[in-house]
Amino acid sequence: MKYQFTNSKVNAVRVSGEKFNVALTTSTGANESSTNYAVLQNVTVDMYVNGVNRGSQAIKVSGTTASVEFSGVDFDIEKSSKVTVELKAQELPQLSSSIIRATRDNTAGSITDSNSDAVTISQTLVGTKITLTTASLLVSVATKDGKDILTTGSAQELAVLTFNAKNDDVRLTDLFIPFATGSESLISDITLVDGAGNTIPATTSVSNSGITVSDASYTIARNTRADVTIKAVARALSSTVTARQVQLDTTALTVKAEGTVDAVSAFTLPAADTATDLISGGKLVVATKAVKSTTLGQFLYTVTNNGVSDVNLTSVKLSGTTAGKVKLYKNETVSDDNRLDATTAAATGSTLGSTNTLVRSFEIAAGQTVTILVDLDLDAQMSATEETTYNLTFADLGYAEFIDGVFSSSEDVSSISQFRLTGIPSDSSIKVAPTSTLQ
Repeated sequence: MKYQFTNSKVNAVRVSGEKFNVALTTSTGANESSTNYAVLQNVTVDMYVNGVNRGSQAIKVSGTTASVEFSGVDFDIEKSSKVTVELKAQELPQLSSSIIRATRDNTAGSITDSNSDAVTISQTLVGTKITLTTASLLVSVATKDGKDILTTGSAQELAVLTFNAKNDDVRLTDLFIPFATGSESLISDITLVDGAGNTIPATTSVSNSGITVSDASYTIARNTRADVTIKAVARALSSTVTARQVQLDTTALTVKAEGTVDAVSAFTLPAADTATDLISGGKLVVATKAVKSTTLGQFLYTVTNNGVSDVNLTSVKLSGTTAGKVKLYKNETVSDDNRLDATTAAATGSTLGSTNTLVRSFEIAAGQTVTILVDLDLDAQMSATEETTYNLTFADLGYAEFIDGVFSSSEDVSSISQFRLTGIPSDSSIKVAPTSTLQ
């Protein structure tokens, strides 16, 4: 509510105390119930005089009537001057579709001139109607959430959730997110991080049921969105841990939050679970290195292990413009000793487009970068009449983990192409001359 005094008298006028009646009605104009009126007791109103806060008072409620009084506020209005008074609620209650309006009480307080004569105000000052709405919190899986390989021993992104506060500032206090896949044996040390990278104060724990967050204090401003990253430390793997994927069942999460006056009771939960992450001691990243020979159809790729433990490369998947055969070698030299997909260099090449299991061991230590040479044999399947561009794609790989002092006998990670920051797919291309056959 905002109004203005104009002093047209020949001397100054003093206003001593102001009182306002507060009406709470339904959308049809009927007076609200005493239960709804009782909610107004939690509302504090500030009174501003010419932009200066002169006092704060709580609304007083009696049954189905309410008022707020500033009996200790006095101010003068000089002759031929104006004074602006404004009421601001520090917060608004959560009452769906109720209408609140303040009216100045002309019978309260006093207005006198310099001769102590009373000054009468005859007109009724009525504030603008404000429609109250219920605060709500919409939770969804953020678009930036994605599948990742989480290396053991350090805090990394497990999931990203988006919180959308409606109709009020909303303070997030508690969360419980069940596991869709995974358990306490895979992750620990949960932290929440806001969009600016700051850690959100909270108490967290992990059980086989899921992740619990309590005593948090993170406010999402009214009608804004905020992303919260859930970070976790991936535990070291052991031979007894067979399932290594983690996914949060956000469709079944529970959440508690506070509005500026009342607890939030309206929530919208995500329609889908978070992306599935993989716990691994290794973290392989593929990159195109070079075309070693255009005439021979030889391509070089690097594989870097950004993880914390060694891995043994077990399979490679490639794709190309046309079908054909490939031979795979470690390092950059074609030789029998370097052949990965067969025991002799003379062996028939592996089928391009299939997942090629490596026969020879190719260990990649943590922090190490190795090179793989791919030798193509297209059997003259390229165009015989015109130059053709041949595209080769390093599409996927698999590896065995180094667990409990040994490399596992099976392929622990059969594919990394579904995960972010792996460099896959990595593409190379060469120009093939007419009638040319790559050997």
